[in-house]
Amino acid sequence: MNALPETVKLESVLESLWQKSRFASYFYQGVDLIPDENLPTLALVVYLSRLTLFFNSDFIEKLREDELTGLLVHEMLHIVLNHDHRGNRDGNTYLQNLAQDMIINSYIDDNRKTFFSRKTQYLNDVPELILPAGLPVIPEDFFKETENFDPIWEELYIWLKGLPQEEIKKFRFNNPPESGSGFGLQIKSSIDELAEAINSLDLTYNKAPMEKYTRIKNMDGLMFETDGGDPVPTGVHIMNRKTDLNVAESKLNHFMTFARKDELCREERIFQEVTSLISAPKKTDLTWQEKLKSIVDITAQSNEWEYTTRKFNRRYISQGIYSPGRAFKDREAITVVVDVSGSMVMKPGDIESAFGIIEALLKKFRVYLLCIDETIFVPEKKGNFFVKSERNGRPYEYKKGDWKYIKTGSSGTTYFASLFNSYMENHSELLIVITDGYIYDMDRLKKYRNTLWLISENRDEKFTPPFGRSIKINTTKPERRLRQSGGRG
Repeated sequence: MNALPETVKLESVLESLWQKSRFASYFYQGVDLIPDENLPTLALVVYLSRLTLFFNSDFIEKLREDELTGLLVHEMLHIVLNHDHRGNRDGNTYLQNLAQDMIINSYIDDNRKTFFSRKTQYLNDVPELILPAGLPVIPEDFFKETENFDPIWEELYIWLKGLPQEEIKKFRFNNPPESGSGFGLQIKSSIDELAEAINSLDLTYNKAPMEKYTRIKNMDGLMFETDGGDPVPTGVHIMNRKTDLNVAESKLNHFMTFARKDELCREERIFQEVTSLISAPKKTDLTWQEKLKSIVDITAQSNEWEYTTRKFNRRYISQGIYSPGRAFKDREAITVVVDVSGSMVMKPGDIESAFGIIEALLKKFRVYLLCIDETIFVPEKKGNFFVKSERNGRPYEYKKGDWKYIKTGSSGTTYFASLFNSYMENHSELLIVITDGYIYDMDRLKKYRNTLWLISENRDEKFTPPFGRSIKINTTKPERRLRQSGGRG
């Protein structure tokens, strides 16, 4: 039976996938192809209990075949990674979907020369996987600020959500427009529009600027546009029902059954990654950096005590601490306390790794630094180290790179009563405590629920926090791979 005229180009690309990737070919053998001119680009969606690719014929014709191949792989990976385009109820739907696209586009860019590889092929025999020009990728600033080179989309979303509006203008895209492709972003004006759109978002469930929505078959779809109103050459994100995700997962498992029987398919790198992804248990072993960023995003409060020297608080004088009077302001703050006692031995790498994550928060939070040994004290710089401050005043405000001045194992024994039983009274901000966990007055501490304990990598024994949560620092960097936030058990 001959293909419909509208599907000829698609059929040709899908036929060529058989030579490039049996895995992708098996996937699309189970997908219905339906032209629909009401759609600006294309969308892979569950429709009438079947995986269906709706596409605009004019859009397809403007793409080169290798660009269309890349876009089909992009859409397939949304299904493989179980991306829910509806997003979370308490989140920004637009930014969540942008983060999902960035994750996939960056993965394809990073692996464009090896995506189609098999064990029996040499690298220079592998056809390159190409995406249309102008698609959003993970910003370089994300890697620099978080040192997370293998993020899941939720981590990227949290980072995007915390950006000031002017920072969004630093977004970079994967490759410059090529003549003849028919598409390309005018970067500056497009990013300006994105920044303005984010500012005007309705953050309630499943909401985004109405001009960003399109509809197909009574389903809402979120799309990305250039400043001129043209669609960015990527798929429309259809807001599937939760039950549709179960159907998509079932279809994925079904075609995987066929793919496993094909020897050439089993040798493909992408097949091996996806097989590992599907069979992996639900992800519970987050890295310590992932846990820290997640906890900060959930627990950090938009509250800050502004310190004033017009009067002092007599409460802490007996402990040798001058505490200025405080006035409440609606600003975001985090207090970080470092154990510098004689029993505390932490490698510089531990300190650097811990503060690498904390420094990524500086644009959103004001970070106050305190030190503790036998009692809590405000640090000040003297030469190449922090020492106990002799001056009266507010807690030390941490600045990027200050971790280099912290020296642990310096003096005294660790007692935390001055911190929890006195200093944190009437505070509500997130408290991060960096320690080895050997605390002599643990059983006498007043509970402060909003505490995160960062435990030295050197500690071998299990640490059970008296309250709050704990994370053990691990300085080993993960390798980049295809990842999703939860596996399929």
